[in-house]
Amino acid sequence: MKRTVAVLSLLLLASVARADFTDNFNGSALGPWWSFGGAPMPNPQNFGVSGGMLHVTGMAIPPNVKISPSNAFIQTTFPPVVGDYEAKVRLSLEPGQSYRDATLSVGGAGGAGGGIVMHEAGVGVRTAFQPLNPSFPSPGPGFHEYSFIRRGTATSFYVDGDLLTTLFDGSGQGVSSVRLEFRLFYPGMDFPPVHVDYVSVVPSPGAGIMGFLTAGLLRLRRSGDRPRRRLPSQQARLTA
Repeated sequence: MKRTVAVLSLLLLASVARADFTDNFNGSALGPWWSFGGAPMPNPQNFGVSGGMLHVTGMAIPPNVKISPSNAFIQTTFPPVVGDYEAKVRLSLEPGQSYRDATLSVGGAGGAGGGIVMHEAGVGVRTAFQPLNPSFPSPGPGFHEYSFIRRGTATSFYVDGDLLTTLFDGSGQGVSSVRLEFRLFYPGMDFPPVHVDYVSVVPSPGAGIMGFLTAGLLRLRRSGDRPRRRLPSQQARLTA
């Protein structure tokens, strides 16, 4: 009975420690957990949800506002993902004139974490302590999955599962926020729509909690296999 309770306790701890965040943009409106920001503040009507996707259709820059670049973002917080994690977004940048980009970034109590920038002309990457690296080639039009995985002090960046590069830093901080940011470099120009299929931040595959759980189960097994210690009275009856 005690072993069963201990196993259930470990499983419960694993489920709590592996709290994560995913938004598949189902429904007809952006979830209330998202908040808006930017310069100038974006028009929420430009962030529509339909067909299981988020559709970003403009920056809502008034003609008399000269801001370059202008940006609009949505962000949210979630229970901290401690240790290693994987962040990813699947989106489509419709062909334009190379004057806009989209960024997926995460952060925590220590400030900014990793980030990946999707530009019409290429892909940029950064970590908490390393600035934006030079762009890698763009995967082209259509939907692509952009992701980065942190394991220890290494953060690896991918497009459609293909490795771009790995950067190293010593942050090791947990992450508890995610931001999707969209920039337009020249006010007054059109903003070809960006379509976002999903965004998520989860513990990376095989992260530490599974090792902790396995070690805990092994300890329980060893304790169960250990010979039980008999009281003197029990030993006397067995040898009588």
